[in-house]
Amino acid sequence: MTPLFFAPQMTPVSFLFISSPEQKKIVYTELKNFKSKTGRTYALVDAGLEEPCGLAFDRQRGDLYVADRKALRIFRYSIFVEKKKDADGNVFHRLSTDGNRLMIMSGHSVEWVAVNHDGNVFYSDQNSKSINKITRQTMASIANGEISATDLQVVSEKTQEAISSAKVSSGIESSVLAPTDPPPATAEILAIYEGSINSHVTVPSGIASDGMRLYWGNSLNGQGSGSVVAGEVYPQSPPNLAPGSDPAPFPCTVLAQNTEQSYGVAKTNTMVFYSSQNQGNNNSGVVYGALAHPIGAQTVSTVAMGLQQPRGLAWDGDNTVYVADQGSNTVWSFPSGRLIDGAPLSQSVSFVKPYGLALLTENDQAFNIKAGSIRVTGTGVLTVALVLVAQALAS
Repeated sequence: MTPLFFAPQMTPVSFLFISSPEQKKIVYTELKNFKSKTGRTYALVDAGLEEPCGLAFDRQRGDLYVADRKALRIFRYSIFVEKKKDADGNVFHRLSTDGNRLMIMSGHSVEWVAVNHDGNVFYSDQNSKSINKITRQTMASIANGEISATDLQVVSEKTQEAISSAKVSSGIESSVLAPTDPPPATAEILAIYEGSINSHVTVPSGIASDGMRLYWGNSLNGQGSGSVVAGEVYPQSPPNLAPGSDPAPFPCTVLAQNTEQSYGVAKTNTMVFYSSQNQGNNNSGVVYGALAHPIGAQTVSTVAMGLQQPRGLAWDGDNTVYVADQGSNTVWSFPSGRLIDGAPLSQSVSFVKPYGLALLTENDQAFNIKAGSIRVTGTGVLTVALVLVAQALAS
């Protein structure tokens, strides 16, 4: 009898979050060596959503952000990891929410969302043609019941530029935008890059942040304005503006101009990946890669080819990127260690019309938010995951 061979776990325990606007839910699957461990997905949020699209996961604080395109809202869910054993004693993990959700934005167009290391949230608004920021302090005020998501007012880029320019001209560092001095909690959405005055924002699409910098795609006129663009989380107006002149747009850098339409965006340590679609051809979906900090001419590679309708992307923090392909009802993975044309694609899991992706791994701080976890709800009440506490004591 030929013995069975089981491939060893070469990658950390990981979970892939997947959204489906058509299914109106968020699911997850546990990964082993870049593929679903069971070949199945499990419901995480299967009620209360209308068209969930972009996802972002705060890998430090354990919060999952969902951009609901039809509801015009962004929701936040707290995620917990439970370690369990089956009847045979085999260990497995299960994800759950705490049963609550927090609405952090309402009434604005949203399809893509991102979160950075500081816990600030960013989203692209295709109607107002803007890249927007909601600070962690503002979200804390919403969670504590001090303000509501419906109270938030958009502060335009031009207004912020005027404040920044005035402070730069007077020699005072901006207390509103400087990362070393976070803003106080206010009922504001900061529109930090706007198409009305910034030529590198047309109809913005996917968005990503690596902490201090922002990256976004344009789904219109990418070859003119930028298929993918880099900006700053805390932008500052250029110094030495002429007295009385209008503030200049916050500076940003075009990383690639090779395609008219970009969708999902993912940032690795050194590169930016973005999905695109060549119109009129089936299996014409591609994922491009560009250097995040180019020296000299732009360098672009057609990293993944033969996709149908690629949308959301997610980086695992190492050398792999995942892409949601709506047309093939599949999430694929490909190596992202270097820019090459035609990197090999591997099927990770099947799911109906996948759109947004996010990842959680055991190397993330959020993976350990379980036993004794304390959360602040929207009413300011502290809640404790008692079941998980009992499990930790039993072990």
